[in-house]
Amino acid sequence: MRKDIFCIIGSDYVHRHRALERIKNEILKDNNISSLDVVTIYPEKVKKREIKEILNLASFGKKRIIVFKNPQNFSASVKNFLYEELKKKIDAFLVFEIEKDYNKFSEKIKEDLFLQFILKEGVLYRTYSSATFSQIYKFIYAFRKKNYPQALRILENLFREETNNNLLGARLLGVLIKNYNFFRLFNSSSDQNEELLYLLWETDRLIKEKNISSRLALERLLIKLYLSKKRYF
Repeated sequence: MRKDIFCIIGSDYVHRHRALERIKNEILKDNNISSLDVVTIYPEKVKKREIKEILNLASFGKKRIIVFKNPQNFSASVKNFLYEELKKKIDAFLVFEIEKDYNKFSEKIKEDLFLQFILKEGVLYRTYSSATFSQIYKFIYAFRKKNYPQALRILENLFREETNNNLLGARLLGVLIKNYNFFRLFNSSSDQNEELLYLLWETDRLIKEKNISSRLALERLLIKLYLSKKRYF
């Protein structure tokens, strides 16, 4: 994976914009925003010569970000040129922003070496639609409230609408683990906290080591927590 190539993909503008801002902050770290130079390239009528000039520009001590909007719409000649250029060392960070649903888009690029390359080699920021994002928020809220039956229903809806179940499952489990310290504030005993931590660890292990589907592992987690709740109350 290349640390100088990023790929943002999703149908919702707000979430794509937030992803781009996160990338900028990561590249800047402790530097001032004035030390960052951002150039945006749109697919309409862009030519190889123009892109080559931008790629070869001197940085003058600034960190350069080149944002390619909807690169899937570039002409074949531009795609071929970029595909070859990406194999070289470029004095800039490259961000490819794709305004498409990930699942539908990824199924249609099997013959496009350029798009395959940026999805495989770049750091992927996959954003969700507002509707999916809202469902994920509701899932986390139900989990925090210990309303595990409701969380299970939301989980089933999310997996029904999402074709890449493993990616969705990894995202949901990652959010649960990240928010463990927040969830533990709502438990009445250290035993509950220890049990929650163990069950999260066990769910992660089942997915990564035992090759259990993420959906089944998360459903199992919710059922175990529901049964555990009945013991404590």
